[in-house]
Amino acid sequence: MTTKEIKFRKWLIGVLKERGGTIPLEDAKNAGAAYCDCSQMTIERYVKKFAHSGEIFFRVAGEYMNGKWIQEIVLGKPKIE
Repeated sequence: MTTKEIKFRKWLIGVLKERGGTIPLEDAKNAGAAYCDCSQMTIERYVKKFAHSGEIFFRVAGEYMNGKWIQEIVLGKPKIE
């Protein structure tokens, strides 16, 4: 894991805890890229790497906006329904 990956991971977990456990993917990419001084594509790669690791996962909401499904990052393990 690179230094920027570690920095982003700590930042993301902190933000998720602060925000009650969820953050829209686009917000995480924009703010994470600014915080870590790297591209949004790099942050998206980090998020995909961390997602479904048991700490964070993606949740796809039922709303369709701007030509794509809204996707959130969620702290914790996904609930099986």
